[in-house]
Amino acid sequence: DRMVHETGYEILCFAEDDWKIEADSALNLSPNYATPRGPNKTPLNHVEAVGDAIGVRTTLDLAPPSFTLLQIQDPTAYNDKLIVTLSLNEAGTAYCRTTRADSGETGPDM
Repeated sequence: DRMVHETGYEILCFAEDDWKIEADSALNLSPNYATPRGPNKTPLNHVEAVGDAIGVRTTLDLAPPSFTLLQIQDPTAYNDKLIVTLSLNEAGTAYCRTTRADSGETGPDM
């Protein structure tokens, strides 16, 4: 099943070694060799302890942030700067870049 956005999930980590596979596939078996019962597995209490240490993790939302405020002060007020004020509807980072109108650059070029 797919994970659902903005949903908390417990993370459980389990491991086992390949000892049984490696031992049974050895080229030279000892005369006293006995097939192992199975792989060495992580005990359940260790799986639970690691899960408790990780804790519940929440998936991200699927919607990109949107601007809730986007203002530019009079661009002719200063010769050496533009003052832009913006806000996003969620935590995030916004990047701004100036480029001359006659540079020939388009959105994808930036």
